[in-house]
Amino acid sequence: MIVHGLDGLLPGRHRRGIWEPASGAAEPGETFAEAAARELAEAARLVVDLTDVQVPGTLSWTG
Repeated sequence: MIVHGLDGLLPGRHRRGIWEPASGAAEPGETFAEAAARELAEAARLVVDLTDVQVPGTLSWTG
């Protein structure tokens, strides 16, 4: 997830110490927009309005 605001981008710090976009997974029954808002609240304690969330694409993998 990429968070862009008036002050620029909000990166996250991975447990390995590298900078990366915030990320997470959708829970059963949750839309991608809802998952993004929830993950942002959990990781950065930022609350967003779902109408401000845009989902231009997704990336999925198994492994």
